[in-house]
Amino acid sequence: MRKLVIGILIIISALVLSGAAFQRHALACELLPILNYQQVTPQVFVSADMSAQQTETIIGTIDSAIERIAAGESFESVFNR
Repeated sequence: MRKLVIGILIIISALVLSGAAFQRHALACELLPILNYQQVTPQVFVSADMSAQQTETIIGTIDSAIERIAAGESFESVFNR
């Protein structure tokens, strides 16, 4: 009976660890507020030790990328400026 309980615990532990390994990105996203990251937009988090200027640069870069995608600019046109 004791071997059965140990076997079941090992199987459950293996399933939990494999699930955490496969879903590590989702787990990391859930831990961002706990790890002292600041949310600057609904889907963007930055480290708390980043300066305000660096944060604004990141937000500006993301906004311009969204505008380029919405405008339908091709990859080549961006690099041939």
